[in-house]
Amino acid sequence: MRRNSHSDSQGLQLQAAISARTAEDLADWLQRILDLTITTETFMEALDNGAALCRLAHLIQLKAEAAYKEGKYTEPIPRLKFRYRESAKSGTWFARDNAATFLRWCRDFGINEGCMFESEDLVCHRQEKPVVVCLLELARIGYKFGLESPSIIKIEKEIEREESELASQINDEEIRNLSDLANLSLPMESVATQVSRTASLDTNVEEASQNEASQIDASENEASSRKATADGEEADDEG
Repeated sequence: MRRNSHSDSQGLQLQAAISARTAEDLADWLQRILDLTITTETFMEALDNGAALCRLAHLIQLKAEAAYKEGKYTEPIPRLKFRYRESAKSGTWFARDNAATFLRWCRDFGINEGCMFESEDLVCHRQEKPVVVCLLELARIGYKFGLESPSIIKIEKEIEREESELASQINDEEIRNLSDLANLSLPMESVATQVSRTASLDTNVEEASQNEASQIDASENEASSRKATADGEEADDEG
């Protein structure tokens, strides 16, 4: 039991460390693209009135529409308009309304429910992790439309690119191997054909020899028969 408790404690500490590092990366990202004053220590406070999240959603919306118009993205982009209060006070009804507006935009834009959070998670600082998960998903979507992304997303996309290149190299190698096997099979088929032809020729020669021998035997038998007949006739004449 003690070992399990110690292992669980280590797992929770690791998760907390990862969450803190991710929150720090997201805070740096939001500082750059929204000119927002935010740190890991003030992460939830800087976002809890929902205004910054609505600004982020609006920015992604504009990027998506621009990408679609330029032909860089072919799937239709939902045209969404929403209002929010930039100066909403934390913990107020307006803050909750901003959060609800942001979440509604996420759903309309196709964000998976598993990446969403509840308004109270943000407004009341109830849970930071769902907010972090949602922001990561938004960062991935923004990256698709050309928005600058946090470091963790850049690393993620680099890994995906390397895996794709590796898979392509493996496929090319498999194709070359199959081609080599095909080229190797051609001489083997030629050898098999030659062996078959040789065997057929040997059979024909053997059959010809057998026929010739049969003909010789028949000739010899006929000659012997004629001689016997002649000898018999000679003996009759002498008698």
